[in-house]
Amino acid sequence: MTVRVLLARSIAVIVAGAALAAPAMFVELRGPDRSISLPLLDGRFSYSYRQSIYEVPVREELRVAGDRIRIERALSTDRRALEYFRWPGDATEEGGMLAWAAPDVASAKLELLVTPDGEQTIEAPARRVVLRDAFGAHAAVTVRPARGPLLLWLWRVLPWA
Repeated sequence: MTVRVLLARSIAVIVAGAALAAPAMFVELRGPDRSISLPLLDGRFSYSYRQSIYEVPVREELRVAGDRIRIERALSTDRRALEYFRWPGDATEEGGMLAWAAPDVASAKLELLVTPDGEQTIEAPARRVVLRDAFGAHAAVTVRPARGPLLLWLWRVLPWA
């Protein structure tokens, strides 16, 4: 093997190692007994649940921006469930659902209480977590942005993760 080939291979290994060590974006779900990290592609994920007053499904579309989480909008089949947020503006019709844009407010974390019949899920591009199954009924779950090596992100996206 020539010095040139050895040098090229060494550089390739170093570059690949640096790329795999580069930070990737996650959303971390932390309950009383376990933690789950969900890889994000573009910072977007959703939180879905059955709204307890009107007993209708609601989906909140969220985005990680830096070290904060922002609700971008909420969707439901029932206007009252969206009015409950008390956001400015009005709902628009979108594919059989009503969508309401959220004000531009972000927070460092979300605090969720898992309810026995709330049908609560967090969904990221590569994985969906049913909160009751993962953490148990009545568990307090904190959702926050996280960063980790790209290699960890890839590992969790693959089917065996």
